[in-house]
Amino acid sequence: MIRMTEERRERLLRAARVGSTGELAAAAVLVCGFPLLLAAALLGQAGLFAAAAAATYLADHFLHRRGSYLLSRMAKARAGLGVRFLLRHLMLVLLLVRLDEADTTVTLAAISCFVAFHGLQVPHSALSTLLRNRHRLPVATRNIDLSRLALPAPPPQALLHRGAEKMQHLDLFAVAGVLAAATGASAPVAYAGIGATLALALAYVLALAACMRPGKLPPRRERVLEWFDGWLAEHQPDTVLYFSGSPESTYQVSMWLETMEQLAARGLRPLVLLRERYTLETLAETTVPVACVPSAVHLMNLDLTMLRVALYPANVGKNIHLLREPTMKHVFVGHGDSDKLASVNPYSKVYDEVWTAGRAGRDRYALARVGVRDEDIVEVGRPQLAPVLSGPLPREGRVPTVLYAPTWEGWTDDPGNTSLILAGEHIVRALLQAPDPVRVLYKPHPFTGTRSPLAREAHEKVMAMIEAAGGDHQVVTGPEPKLYDCFNIADALVSDISSVVSDWIASGRPYAVTDSAGLGEEEFRRQNTAVRAAVVLDNRASGIEQLLAALRDPAGDPLADARADLKTYLLGPSGPDPLARFEQAVKELATKAGIRNLESLTHE
Repeated sequence: MIRMTEERRERLLRAARVGSTGELAAAAVLVCGFPLLLAAALLGQAGLFAAAAAATYLADHFLHRRGSYLLSRMAKARAGLGVRFLLRHLMLVLLLVRLDEADTTVTLAAISCFVAFHGLQVPHSALSTLLRNRHRLPVATRNIDLSRLALPAPPPQALLHRGAEKMQHLDLFAVAGVLAAATGASAPVAYAGIGATLALALAYVLALAACMRPGKLPPRRERVLEWFDGWLAEHQPDTVLYFSGSPESTYQVSMWLETMEQLAARGLRPLVLLRERYTLETLAETTVPVACVPSAVHLMNLDLTMLRVALYPANVGKNIHLLREPTMKHVFVGHGDSDKLASVNPYSKVYDEVWTAGRAGRDRYALARVGVRDEDIVEVGRPQLAPVLSGPLPREGRVPTVLYAPTWEGWTDDPGNTSLILAGEHIVRALLQAPDPVRVLYKPHPFTGTRSPLAREAHEKVMAMIEAAGGDHQVVTGPEPKLYDCFNIADALVSDISSVVSDWIASGRPYAVTDSAGLGEEEFRRQNTAVRAAVVLDNRASGIEQLLAALRDPAGDPLADARADLKTYLLGPSGPDPLARFEQAVKELATKAGIRNLESLTHE
């Protein structure tokens, strides 16, 4: 019964898209509080009105402090912040009428106060919007010197952060004073509260206006874009890593940052070009210059003729804003190498070249027949895998670790997308109950549960199982530790058809892949290259004994030789250094771009 109640609570939270029962309770207080305010006003019950008003104020503040999604839902239902405060004020006036205070100066003062107060919301909102827009530069940067722009200090954060909520809550002084007068206090108490509200609201507006004075605002967008064009002309970047994506997909560009740094150390001049500001905020640390240009118009008006090679980690619509530039060569490098259908997306035809880690990527495109020509595919290795330790890890005095890293549910309901929904609980239970103890490390894909409620539910159950088991078992859901850090402390892997498996093969250690679609072991191996050296699990986790046996006796592991052969096929030869191969590929393509540009000038 307790478990059923908990599951119902979780389903209710997911349906309301809130993170806690506290948010749901606060929303319920707001929904019930306003009818109660109206009833108290009509009945002339000042005490009940005060209690209901206090409850709704606290609920409003709680939801704003949590940044609850329910607030946007209320706004869409015509119950936004301003409406809620206006309704409180109207019902307070109604209460005064029911208390036979309609002819008193307190009532007149209260009405005048609320009219002026809501009137001040207009300049407050306008000034706040103007300040945010003016201080949101058309180009946001990291590791780029902004001193030539002479940017002023931004407005105090206290003025703009949750500014609308702060402004509206200044009415508390007036509301409290008027209610006090309605319940027997002297009129000056109401006047004092009204005066405090109006004075503070006016002061807030004047403080925002002061931030608009000459010298307090950054240069206009045209000047900023002109400066950035100048920086590009002076810095002369030759290689750009271009990225657009959702907040959860930042890892796709972050995985290439170290490679860009190494290219810079070898004499190239890379630039990371982003399209969303939230990506800049969550991007991993790097020493490479980073620029975020959200506007397509601004990006397409920049002079980017100095760039020779553009690298794309993701196939997204906004890529077209750079793909239209003819002076550079465009390359799809992806964010992982796997047997997923996404790895042979027909969109890849738009690039000049497609770079894969090894021969497997080339063969994958040939089999898919999506229009990518073999001569446009270049095998460059996987330079990101340099930090992955290869070979068995030392075992002395240590319980072996098994990393469970399932991929996400994808955009369709294909049961083969992820093992988490059908097999996740069975896999984790089998590991937790292994005859020879193992430590379980669970690191799900960042997108897990974003589309499928079933995946989110399975993810939560797996986390609950691991937390209940206690001990050294661990759940890793954030960006740290990174995936490759998890690789370097794991003796074996359980995963799905994804780039995680291909990258893991660099370690040479045992791994298992789940046949979630129920293809059968033979067909599953035939369709998926990365499974050739894997232990195959079904949705009941049958077969995991073979993986655990390889942990107990590494010398008797029957798949060790197959993993070594597959490593070369998937990731390319171990030498030369993958970074050297990648650098050479960049330089060769840059040369081709330069030659083409010269030929274009000759024909003009």
